[in-house]
Amino acid sequence: MAVFAFFVLSPHLPFGLGIVGGLLGAAAGACQHLSLKQNPKGFLSASSLMEVRRGLTGNRWGRTYIGCVYVSKVTLAVLAFFLVKTPLFRVVLGYAVAYISFMLIRDILTLKDTFTLRTLRDGRTTPEAAG
Repeated sequence: MAVFAFFVLSPHLPFGLGIVGGLLGAAAGACQHLSLKQNPKGFLSASSLMEVRRGLTGNRWGRTYIGCVYVSKVTLAVLAFFLVKTPLFRVVLGYAVAYISFMLIRDILTLKDTFTLRTLRDGRTTPEAAG
């Protein structure tokens, strides 16, 4: 999906939107990683999005992550509007490219944590605990 966004949509849009989206995604991913690291038990029993949010708001890094996501969305929308300007559908596509980059980098940074939580939930030992 991200490759599609860069090679099909991006040639007609400022490349910087994707770069800024990726950088903001790295910041959000780092905050989410630290939140999961600080309080994994808060996420183990989560079975809904509201419970995941409760786990995130339970520590400083999670609250920082939530704030970072909101600030990033607004920043990317404003940046897309000012860099692309017109027509409106290109502004929306520019925002989409930036947001896809944001989500891709964020998910890459937290993928290992997701597997670790799944391992803990299933009661198996983690690779770090095994040696």
